[in-house]
Amino acid sequence: MADHSEAARLRAEARFEKQQKTSEENAAVWAQYQASCVAVRERTSSLRELRLAKEAQEAKVAAAAALQKAATKKKRKVAVKA
Repeated sequence: MADHSEAARLRAEARFEKQQKTSEENAAVWAQYQASCVAVRERTSSLRELRLAKEAQEAKVAAAAALQKAATKKKRKVAVKA
């Protein structure tokens, strides 16, 4: 009977150690996953800021080109009438 309970105790300890190891591995994987999620969010935010800045600059250039084109057209009309 003592051998049976000793074997059961050893199996229980082995199972417990395996569960502990699995739990620690899962915690490490989860931490790595969360860190990668944070990195992706930061990278996405940075790229969004760059894209918005580029779009704003392109809009500014397009508006300036439109103004210049409008001013050039007006000058031509005045020059044609004179």
